[in-house]
Amino acid sequence: MRMRPGEIPAELKRLSDQQCGLLTIEQALAGGLKRRTITRRLKRGTWKLEVGCLVLDPTIPPFPARMGRAQALWGGEGSIVSGRTALALQGHDLRQILTIPRLVLVPRRPGRANEFARQVRCVDGIEPPKCVSGIPLRHVADIVLDILPLIDTASRTAIVDTATQLRWLTPDRMRRAIDTRVRKGARHATVLHAAALRVGTGLDSEAEAKCLEVLAAAGLVGFEPGFVVEDPDGRPFARIDLAHVPLRVAIEIDGWKFHGNPRADAEDKARQVELSVRGWRVLRFTWGQLIGRSAWVVQSVRRALDLERERLDGRGVGQAPELAGDGTSCER
Repeated sequence: MRMRPGEIPAELKRLSDQQCGLLTIEQALAGGLKRRTITRRLKRGTWKLEVGCLVLDPTIPPFPARMGRAQALWGGEGSIVSGRTALALQGHDLRQILTIPRLVLVPRRPGRANEFARQVRCVDGIEPPKCVSGIPLRHVADIVLDILPLIDTASRTAIVDTATQLRWLTPDRMRRAIDTRVRKGARHATVLHAAALRVGTGLDSEAEAKCLEVLAAAGLVGFEPGFVVEDPDGRPFARIDLAHVPLRVAIEIDGWKFHGNPRADAEDKARQVELSVRGWRVLRFTWGQLIGRSAWVVQSVRRALDLERERLDGRGVGQAPELAGDGTSCER
């Protein structure tokens, strides 16, 4: 019996339902459809192609699960989805601040690409892959490492800083990345070593790196990036951007990306109170102050360090806390 337009055999229909409404061309041919039938339906718009797969209902807009399934089918057996789609399926959407390609990692020699995604050779990951909705996905740390060689220098800096801020990349993970990728012949060793160096400093952003550079140029050293403060029970409750631990002077850098909303601002203020009552003198600076008023930043930090030295030496005890100019808090 001849099929009506758009109709497919029942077995193919069940298979497509299991695959988010998708079929590969190979599956369609093996299921009894002829190539000219597939071509005709694509030309008429009854079906459409998405990452090399047939979408049987083109009226349904793309969604992450379907995109991920299409990439896995397109990559074939043993493939793993990475890049933007894998992040989205794990609940991370960084499109507002980063341009992230879609990748499919394949065990064989890659070479195919289309307007939706590109294939790259799969290398060992530093973390085991995850499975979401039956789709094999790279761990977020490995996703970042996968895309670093494929983007420009400015984008690399942005994504490494973001991944470090979100704790996807840590010094330990970067050491393992060097072991698993560089020593086993993965290309772009220079890119991975540069990322490892940036993560290894403990700096979460360009602003923190700039502040450390400004202070070091003025002879103010001894600040530890990413210092974690623990509560009396030994549980971490705050991370200080730059901490002078012996004198308990904390520097916080307020960047717009991670601090520019009311919720983040409220959390920053609550954390400052917690640090203050535990004996820390907290100073807050912005990127604009680091660039436009670096001399004032240095003066404020130097004064805070001097006040703490005087306090520890038994001088200046009982003096009222000062403000480090411009209203920036130097409170304990």
